[in-house]
Amino acid sequence: MELRINGTLVASASAASLAYSWDSRLVADGLRQLELRAFDAAGNVGTTTRTVTVSNNKVIDSIAPTSAITSPSNGFRITTRTVSISVSSSDNVGVTKLELYIDGRLSGTASSSTATFNWNTSKVSAGAHTLQAFATDAAGNIGASPIITVYK
Repeated sequence: MELRINGTLVASASAASLAYSWDSRLVADGLRQLELRAFDAAGNVGTTTRTVTVSNNKVIDSIAPTSAITSPSNGFRITTRTVSISVSSSDNVGVTKLELYIDGRLSGTASSSTATFNWNTSKVSAGAHTLQAFATDAAGNIGASPIITVYK
């Protein structure tokens, strides 16, 4: 048996099986072709190939973004028909989605790290209402803002 990587012989054995440990960190990122050749006593050759992608430099993002409602502030009293809600977020790699929830229901979505949402409060009941934002990054990590309570 022979194992070749991009045509270069890297391991061989005169047995029915072959084990090989390949440290892909020693090669540049990109596509590599792995080829296994098996020979029988009559000289016949069986071949199988697989293409693999080496990606040693890929950043694994496991850090959730942060998000905050920057306006209005906690305890704000609603006195106008339209309230502007400003949300900001940040992430070590990048925010891909920003969502605003009012009273637990999705109210707005943006595909940026900052956004301003306009909330029409004309049909909103008197009392306390909660605001919360969620930021999502490309890896699917989600960061929630603290809950802000406003009053009408």
